Amino acid sequence: AFYPVHGETLKDLLNSLQIATYITKKNGGDAVRIYSDEMSDQAGEHVEYYYQIKHAIQHKEFTLYYHPIIDVEDNELFGVEALIRWNHPEHGILPPYKFLPIMEQSGDIKWIGMWGLETIIKTYQELKQDFPKREIIFTMNLSPKQLMYEDLVNDFQKLLKKYRMNAESIVLEIIEYAVFDKPDVMSKNLMALKKLGFQLAIDGFGLDYQTLSQVDNLEIDIIKLDNEFLKDQEAYMKSKFANLLIDFAERNKYKVICEAIENEEMLEAAKHYKIKYMQGYYYTKPVSAESLKGYIGAESWKHV
Repeated sequence: AFYPVHGETLKDLLNSLQIATYITKKNGGDAVRIYSDEMSDQAGEHVEYYYQIKHAIQHKEFTLYYHPIIDVEDNELFGVEALIRWNHPEHGILPPYKFLPIMEQSGDIKWIGMWGLETIIKTYQELKQDFPKREIIFTMNLSPKQLMYEDLVNDFQKLLKKYRMNAESIVLEIIEYAVFDKPDVMSKNLMALKKLGFQLAIDGFGLDYQTLSQVDNLEIDIIKLDNEFLKDQEAYMKSKFANLLIDFAERNKYKVICEAIENEEMLEAAKHYKIKYMQGYYYTKPVSAESLKGYIGAESWKHV
């Protein structure tokens, strides 16, 4: 970045330099780029967050919220999905799509996986003390990028041993399975995680007819569906594919969880497909760990 073309003050010049550096790293690094105005348009707020994430990690600005999953047949709490949020000092609570892609590029996604699992384990053990008779399943998301790390399995195993945690109470949800770049490497990691005792879930509408056969080999436990097939305007093909997935799950004894249940109409429509587990704002928005204790204690899902 050159003075004065790319900045007449030190602050402006450094900002241009940071943007050029960010774009270079985003495209693989190991290159020299000269700043241009087009870079600012391309990078947007991502550059700001890129340089704030290390600070956020050090100052514990990340937190987990928990979205309850209800067993509608027994009217009981089945589990919760852990969702990461960034409690940004200037912009408030940020959803994951604002920062996770940046963390994948910077390598900090590896930290997120370890921190997330450790936080879940601590929350699980706290809830177990308060509600010893309840068995609550926790689900957490894993991206393809995380599954590429060779030491992922060993790192997760160390955390389980540290806290003497039974992995069977934790579900690893695999997102974007159908677009895995290196399915062999990722499948190897998934099988190793399965041997440690973790349950596996996949996003059902991330699948297609071809990848259904690959799913069989993964020994998954849960298929998750969003609410798209419940909307009238989404209609025939998605409904047909939902039926296919649900039949596939039933034959293989997989659980099916329907996400994003927003109202009673959606709930009843999902029941029509004989789906047992539901998650969505109809029951509650995602809640903090502290609020989750109150939600469980009051059995709030029974009063919707």
